[in-house]
Amino acid sequence: MRNALIGWNTLILTLYLGGCTNSLVMEVESAIPTAATDSAAAKVALYMPTDFINYVYRENTPGRENWEISLGKSQAAMFQQILQAVYGDVSITPSAGQANGADLVAIPQLAEMQLATPQETGFTFFEAWLNYTVTIRQTADNNTRILNVTAYGKQNT
Repeated sequence: MRNALIGWNTLILTLYLGGCTNSLVMEVESAIPTAATDSAAAKVALYMPTDFINYVYRENTPGRENWEISLGKSQAAMFQQILQAVYGDVSITPSAGQANGADLVAIPQLAEMQLATPQETGFTFFEAWLNYTVTIRQTADNNTRILNVTAYGKQNT
């Protein structure tokens, strides 16, 4: 009986101390509002590399030990939804060079991510800034344009 109590007390103490660390493991789930725009009626092939779809932000600095934030699925859904609203016809393509008869090929890439906690800003919410580089290539003449897009979000919890 004494060994069982020691075991339970050790488990409870371990869980308690584990809760006092700065570790964070989470998956981002976001509600993306529908874009209020008229569709440009173009067919877009969206290429999202595997590392974009499976992206995990990792940080291991003082105060942010072992942070892992999975945001790949959320950012992939965001780009698909926004391009769908803007262009109307979006298909996912398995490679950047495969346009599948599309007018445009879009390739998003996360360039930078910044996070701020209430303890760091003095506000009562968490903030995130994501800077993307989006390559848009016209398939007819291979003309390429690079767009810089900033995403921002804040949440109380």
